[in-house]
Amino acid sequence: MAHGSDAQSISEAKVIGTDSEVEYRTNEIKKKGIKKAPMTNVRVKYPDGIVLYAWHTFRDVILRTGIQRVRDLDIMICGVKLVSNRMDKKYAKQQKDLGDGWLMMTNCSTETIRKQIMHIYNSYGLGLKVDVFERVRKSDLAK
Repeated sequence: MAHGSDAQSISEAKVIGTDSEVEYRTNEIKKKGIKKAPMTNVRVKYPDGIVLYAWHTFRDVILRTGIQRVRDLDIMICGVKLVSNRMDKKYAKQQKDLGDGWLMMTNCSTETIRKQIMHIYNSYGLGLKVDVFERVRKSDLAK
């Protein structure tokens, strides 16, 4: 027989259903002649001195903050939740595994990643330092 406090915690537990499927238009317009911006990366420095780069940075911020806390912010990228429990049919290759059935959407610009990280850390007061820097291309190193 469950104790009163155990039964109360179970009844208050949040049930997480599967995220709804995103509907996409089938007549997407192809963009031609778009010049790409310089390659950039996000760098995050934690108060404990750890510094991380690239999409791994975004993943680490999500994991350190807590998957459910980030989900509670309802951040969307390309119409897909930043943290989802559904593999998207269009962006499956851009969703990275967070573990335990959770996926993170990575199909966005470095500036969007920076803004989302700032939104997360401002929402929870994480004290991170976030900046964007231009990456050196391998072809530039050969010159």
